Amino acid sequence: MICKNYFDQWNWTREGTLRLAEILPEDLDFRPAPDMMPLGELTRHICGAVYFMITRYLGRQAETPDHIRKKTPLGRLAFQSELARTNDLVLALFQDLTDEDLKKDITLPDGRNSTVGWVVYHLNEHEIHHRSQLKMYLKLMGVDTSAVKL
Repeated sequence: MICKNYFDQWNWTREGTLRLAEILPEDLDFRPAPDMMPLGELTRHICGAVYFMITRYLGRQAETPDHIRKKTPLGRLAFQSELARTNDLVLALFQDLTDEDLKKDITLPDGRNSTVGWVVYHLNEHEIHHRSQLKMYLKLMGVDTSAVKL
């Protein structure tokens, strides 16, 4: 299993995302500005990125659901379900990887060189970024997010 710090960071990040998912409204068509993605697309993007990074960046098997592949906006219940599914994928990844694996070089789909460790770090960083965006959307909608600390 990889470094406990990665594992602890992921659990802390995902816990906050799960708590935000619990207070999502039913209508996820809200977008703060015309050029920003609607809330339902943001929820799909958060989960879809996990499938993308695991399959495309790391070349591992993970069956991406049709609604993620087709970029269908996720409602509250579907988002919660996908958070559980993608959490299981990340935890399984962490169980498989060793600290030595993190140092291995990989080539990303766009041709850039990186390491497995960068992808593991980026899984967490990506979720933190969009979790903060999700919280801001909810605040703009008037949803009380004070119980969810980021």
